[in-house]
Amino acid sequence: GNANDFNALESFNKKAENAETFEEFERWDAALHQGIARATHNRLIMDIYNKITEARSGADWGELKRRSINDERRKEYEEDHRRVVAALRLRDAAKAEAEMLSHLQRVRKNLLNY
Repeated sequence: GNANDFNALESFNKKAENAETFEEFERWDAALHQGIARATHNRLIMDIYNKITEARSGADWGELKRRSINDERRKEYEEDHRRVVAALRLRDAAKAEAEMLSHLQRVRKNLLNY
């Protein structure tokens, strides 16, 4: 990623944090995830992530997320996102991987209870 990529990611984080509705938060959350894939500048990763975005926009995922999220969890997700972007900006692959894994495990626990 380059400076523009990281600035975009931080902008998506700010917009998600300022979102007043679940739908608006979800839109910027999805933009962040898509932006991370775009920042790789790797066509294969971008194509794969497009499929993930399609799945995320499905009714089942949306309903699961809507039922599982609350203010406390949303704040945790926002903090996770800030840590991921900070590690990416530092080009610290190990830290970015650890932060992403931690975030994914938190989301899985909140959505699926395991």
